[in-house]
Amino acid sequence: MPNYIDLHGADGWLGEFDLPTALYNGTTRFQIGKALKGGGNGIVFSAHQYLSGKLERACAVKFLRRLDDQRRDRFNNEIRIAKLLHHPNIATCFGEGTTQIGGHSVPWMSQQAGGRNLRETVFGQGKIAPDLLKIIAGQMCLAVAHLHEHGFIHRDIKPDNFVWGEIGQFKEVMMIDLGIAKRMGEDVSGRPLDQFTRSMEFVGPVFYSSPELIEYARDKSVIVDERSDIFQLGKTLWFLATSKISAGIPSRTNCPFGGKFADLIMETIQDDPAARPPSAHELAKRLAEL
Repeated sequence: MPNYIDLHGADGWLGEFDLPTALYNGTTRFQIGKALKGGGNGIVFSAHQYLSGKLERACAVKFLRRLDDQRRDRFNNEIRIAKLLHHPNIATCFGEGTTQIGGHSVPWMSQQAGGRNLRETVFGQGKIAPDLLKIIAGQMCLAVAHLHEHGFIHRDIKPDNFVWGEIGQFKEVMMIDLGIAKRMGEDVSGRPLDQFTRSMEFVGPVFYSSPELIEYARDKSVIVDERSDIFQLGKTLWFLATSKISAGIPSRTNCPFGGKFADLIMETIQDDPAARPPSAHELAKRLAEL
């Protein structure tokens, strides 16, 4: 049975089309399997990568299904940055390209196949147990630190953008979705990736955004740096620990680690970026000491 993809352009629905059974990038072939998950912008399929005819690895292939300028720019931006990063807790990019589907040029990228995202895990199974939380929190911080060391900020850190490293395994997480990441100091205010998708939307995750990222939506001259990612990490970790999305000051009720966790989270979500932990490495170190 063929796989299908429904495509949308800037002016609306373009139609539903058969997917190719394989994609080619030089001597590399990606054999497409079944659909794994889909979102508003893209759809992910299981795949196998072959190098010179020999099976190399199982992987996943993501196709962009919304083909307007903004989504194309974000997708290409994600590929550009992902190819520069090599870290066990960041999804590796194995290849990328474009393919013709229904007469439309559709971009795709291949990366590690992960499991459920952490938002789905918490909604399905409840908050993360403290011992496991310490492990994956450290991994999340180190992934963000690696991104920062390469001169980029993520700007979209939230539970949805961390997935389990393997389907059915709950030991290791990977960071995904670098679509609105940018190099520190880079002016992307004129790029489609930085524009509003809807009239009430701004760049970044609504419930996890730092004050400066919210202000940036109104004034593109506002400085947003790695300390904004620290704020988003803090909000994300609080959700994983408590299953609650905190709109303000987190409550110490039922807080893990005897309340020390709440104290640390409070530091990460200070309105003043200078009052937050100075780096993702420092946050990882302090989490390990809880």
